Amino acid sequence: MARNTEDIIEGVENELRPLKRRMQKPSGPQLRPRREEIKAHIDMLRKSAQAKLPNVRSIRDKARRALHHVRALEREWPLRISDQLSISDLIEPLTHLEGSDPRLDKLQWECGHQALVLIGELSEKPAVITPDGNAHTIARLLFEAATRKPAPATGLLQAVRKAKRWRDGDPTAVAPQMVVRGYFTLGPPK
Repeated sequence: MARNTEDIIEGVENELRPLKRRMQKPSGPQLRPRREEIKAHIDMLRKSAQAKLPNVRSIRDKARRALHHVRALEREWPLRISDQLSISDLIEPLTHLEGSDPRLDKLQWECGHQALVLIGELSEKPAVITPDGNAHTIARLLFEAATRKPAPATGLLQAVRKAKRWRDGDPTAVAPQMVVRGYFTLGPPK
């Protein structure tokens, strides 16, 4: 059974101990209390849990198959949306999509990333990325708060490790993404 949000916030706060002292500048913006800061991260993850990245490989492959047939149909009968735009012009960019490995769960990665952010902002301890470490425990609590389901242990630990590598600037580490590569080219104006 899933815990309520207050219990999860308390668990995250316990994992962050000892907490950093936060200095308030007299002229600066008012700092949010720690519990509100943690709740703001949970609210953002709940919104993110509703939006899933599409399977880019599947979209790209279907667009490539469809483009072949649409172009054959356009040779027989021009399918135009406007004077400059055809149906194949709309499908072509989809054939150049690249994105994250579909096995990379976006929400798990974001929970791992947010755990590292919270540790960096609020805790005096460094992030410990082991099955019993603070980063993994906080990520599990954030995942449970976002989905209201218990977190998968191994997949989430992998996501925390990937998020840490990405935060450390590892060029081989990836964050969830979807981009169009190699499609738009610059040429002289006509």
